[in-house]
Amino acid sequence: MAKASSLALLAAAQATTLEYGNTTSPTAVVESCSALTDARLVHLMLGPYRLKSHLRVLKKFLLHGQGDLMLTLIEVLGPELDKKATVIYRHNVMGIVEGAIKTSAILQDEAEDVARIGVKIFGGSESDTG
Repeated sequence: MAKASSLALLAAAQATTLEYGNTTSPTAVVESCSALTDARLVHLMLGPYRLKSHLRVLKKFLLHGQGDLMLTLIEVLGPELDKKATVIYRHNVMGIVEGAIKTSAILQDEAEDVARIGVKIFGGSESDTG
């Protein structure tokens, strides 16, 4: 259904002829192309790219949808983050995060989304911790 309406919008946009001094035709073309693009974007984000699922995982992970994961992370990551920044390694922190996820009941339903959780380490100076 969305594909048929988007094809109709595209056909209407292509059928419009542009003439010098006619400002309504370009406006109509831009508006119909905008509607076509918006509809396609919403379809892609909600369908194949599963935006709602990603947002649900972010809500649980970042916004404390369930507190057990955050409590586990705070308890286990504390000693690691007390170290100097130059001796903290990505694989160590990622192992801690993965362990916290496995012990938590928070993200068991969205296994594919959990696989996308990662850790990025930024370079620190000699005096930085965590």
